[in-house]
Amino acid sequence: MNAYTIEKTMLERVGQHEKNAFGECLNIYGNYVWNAVKQFTSSEIEAETATAEIFNEIWNYSNRFNPSDSSENKFITLITYHYLSIRFGKNKVLKYDNNSTGRKELDKSFV
Repeated sequence: MNAYTIEKTMLERVGQHEKNAFGECLNIYGNYVWNAVKQFTSSEIEAETATAEIFNEIWNYSNRFNPSDSSENKFITLITYHYLSIRFGKNKVLKYDNNSTGRKELDKSFV
């Protein structure tokens, strides 16, 4: 690598379908996505399906990732929670905390 070579990010490599890049993505973000999904469902089968579909979305949209716009973490988080809000949005509601802090909490009453 010379002084003029710019190393690509993991998501840029996923977007270009480079060998091993998607496996690297799974290793880095697999637990994060799984834990996010588990906040929305207690079903193991539903969680596995949702996690697989989120990584499919990451694969499909990774070519749109621009490291000058956001970090990989933010990009993965955006895709993850966008997917979860669509899939589970009817069962989860964000509400304001009554203690006047304005903090939002997840309503888990359906679980």
